[in-house]
Amino acid sequence: MERYYHWLFKYAFGLNVLLFALGAAGYLLLFPGAVIHVLLGGVQVLLFLHAIIKFKDYSKRIQRQLVIYAIPCTAVLINFFLTAGHQTVIFTVLASIPLAIFFIIILKQLQTHYHGIEES
Repeated sequence: MERYYHWLFKYAFGLNVLLFALGAAGYLLLFPGAVIHVLLGGVQVLLFLHAIIKFKDYSKRIQRQLVIYAIPCTAVLINFFLTAGHQTVIFTVLASIPLAIFFIIILKQLQTHYHGIEES
């Protein structure tokens, strides 16, 4: 199972950076950016759930960052699914951009964490 997490977080950082860059470029045409933005959000939520499974194995710093990420992410998702309207979509997009950047930073630390285990 440890090899799975090593592999997952080894490539997750690059995948997220690629999706973020494609999403930013896609917003020049609006629709492609929105589709990639949704895809990035889904990938990040799934990766977050994977990271939570091994939560106790991480440093206190990574644990704290995962908790800090979880709180606003949960609030944004609840707001998106419980309310409807144009303003909700705009809020969700604007709020999720800094969350995506923060999670990319967390993924880099997870990648470093698993890379350090591999070298041991």
